[in-house]
Amino acid sequence: NGEQKKSFLMSAVFGVIIGFIVLFLLTFLSSIIMSAAKINPDSAKVIAVVILGISGLFGGFASAKKLKSKALIIGAVTGLLFYLTVAVISAAVTKSGFTSVFLLRILICFAASEVGAVLSTVKRNKSKYI
Repeated sequence: NGEQKKSFLMSAVFGVIIGFIVLFLLTFLSSIIMSAAKINPDSAKVIAVVILGISGLFGGFASAKKLKSKALIIGAVTGLLFYLTVAVISAAVTKSGFTSVFLLRILICFAASEVGAVLSTVKRNKSKYI
């Protein structure tokens, strides 16, 4: 039982790390594109939410793939841990509190991680028949 908890926690942490890697890469790429294309800075908020969702999706996928069971639970935990970590770091760096869009962003990240976890399960089950 203790080994299962450790495996669950390690899978969630793995998913959060993958989410941060994707977040960093997509943020870096979008900043280059926005600078080169001279995209309106107001669209940065929308782009940031999309990047957060994509990062959550990859994190949920990775954690469910690593754990190989309990996809919905690990996806939810990974999504919540990922967003809360992002929110705390963001609040510390910008020296601002949680904004009114906090709930919307956490729901997007949570839902994206759940979708990623389910996709991992679907992919795993589909590959058994190929």
